[in-house]
Amino acid sequence: MPIIVYSCFLFLTLLVIAWAVCVRRLPRAERYGLFPTGIAVFVLAGILFGGDWLLAAAGLTFRIVPRVILSLLLWMVGLLAGVLTVQGVGQLFGGWRMAAAALCLLIAMVSGTLFGGIWVLSYPRERVGTYRETTVVEELEGLLDPYYAIYDYRGSLVRGKARLEVSYGQFLEDTQ
Repeated sequence: MPIIVYSCFLFLTLLVIAWAVCVRRLPRAERYGLFPTGIAVFVLAGILFGGDWLLAAAGLTFRIVPRVILSLLLWMVGLLAGVLTVQGVGQLFGGWRMAAAALCLLIAMVSGTLFGGIWVLSYPRERVGTYRETTVVEELEGLLDPYYAIYDYRGSLVRGKARLEVSYGQFLEDTQ
């Protein structure tokens, strides 16, 4: 697994450098949305990772649905920015450099899809309910040894970061 993560970051770094070169050297008419999609990638990554870091200072974290939506948006806009970058490298340099940029995009997207897919699929399942007269978020966590944890309910986008209790059994009653 670490080799996937390292290769993803290596090739993403090469793509970011290629993106910056294309934005800097291509004429304005030939950028075809390269600058806005790249900025959108940086903004989405900032919201996903930086937002969680800022929320942690207040004892909060994103809930599952906003995290998954931001992750999928980041992946889709990143793919578009990568394709536009490869096209820009082709316009600037052509030949083997375009093929190298396309290979970087392919490797980054495949490893990013594997890593991101595993990351998104490993998000715990959650539900909201009442436990001891308090509204809580119950999450089924753990991959091989699943357990339940409850957190403070703080709204539809965020929850408390600190676990209130942990158990191998459910805290909330099944309501069907």
